[in-house]
Amino acid sequence: IDRAADPDDVQALENMKTAADHISPLDNLGVMRMFNLALNLVNSAETQHRLRGIREHEFAADKNSHVGPLPMTEDSVRGTIETIVDEEEGTESEIFEKLINQSVEIVLTAHPTEVNRRTLLRKYRLISETLGYLERGDLHPYERSEAMITLKRTIAAIWGSDEIRRQKPTPQQEAAGGIAVIESTLWEAVPSYLRKLDAQCRVSLGKRLPMDAVPIKFASWIGGDRDGNPNVTPAVTLEVVTHQRLRAAKLLLKDMNKLYSELAISSRFTNDMDVLAASITESADKREKYRRVTGYLRRRLVKTVKVCEKQLQALTDSEHYVAELDTYSQFGAIDGVEPINSAEELLEPLTTMYNSLVETGFELVADG
Repeated sequence: IDRAADPDDVQALENMKTAADHISPLDNLGVMRMFNLALNLVNSAETQHRLRGIREHEFAADKNSHVGPLPMTEDSVRGTIETIVDEEEGTESEIFEKLINQSVEIVLTAHPTEVNRRTLLRKYRLISETLGYLERGDLHPYERSEAMITLKRTIAAIWGSDEIRRQKPTPQQEAAGGIAVIESTLWEAVPSYLRKLDAQCRVSLGKRLPMDAVPIKFASWIGGDRDGNPNVTPAVTLEVVTHQRLRAAKLLLKDMNKLYSELAISSRFTNDMDVLAASITESADKREKYRRVTGYLRRRLVKTVKVCEKQLQALTDSEHYVAELDTYSQFGAIDGVEPINSAEELLEPLTTMYNSLVETGFELVADG
């Protein structure tokens, strides 16, 4: 602490050296764990501090400027767009065409320095969310006190947890860690960013992103690398991708549940929507055609979950996979439906629903 307070204090540096020379291996482990935890917490706090500074800058900006949802910094999309336009290095149409035709692919890896336990990923995310919550200026003293307790409780839980696995992870476990990153962060963060990007395009370029624009894609070689890892066999890769399909179906099912609860509209449908709803013969939703379709998609996703669970039970033992007991009976019978086998099988009916909402005056609902 003395060294941090005064970097020029030579004596404090000498004291640190002496302490380091005489520290035991056990105490050294504690010091390293403390620094690891402290640096992770500092990263979370620094992120919130940076966001606070950006917000304050936006609030102080000219109210008539193209504020938009993205920050006005040189390394942001908004900053890049406005710089190109201001310096006449490209037109708004040229920027828009480049933007919708580009594709950034982020590949998830299992490098040892990047692998964190799922329980710790969730705890650090909770810390970031709590710090963001504490930024609110309208918090009641009790709410602030509870948030501080949550921070202390989470930090204590992290300190008591083992940051590393004591056994070398299998390819299946490495893949599960990659899925955890998607579930805990990317599944919500990427759509949130794309909504902001769409809004920024409307503000800065006067156009919306096309519905089929996919500027960000994800890939993974975890459980599928063939560069000398003897533990990655065809059977392992099949198990990994089946488990990934299972987790994707469950994530989509959660979103479909939300969509079903929101779309209780019972009038004004396009012809295409009428045809799509009529193609579903077994449904308790007669007048609410959007629910009729989403209910059917839910059943297909449940069927996908069950198919994957059956395949995993046949492929592996209980070490890597344990089937959940949820039967999803509340969604109706699944015997007569097929599982989802491609992205198009979801995209096509959802696109029909979206177009129907837009064309019948429910554009705000469609964009929800």
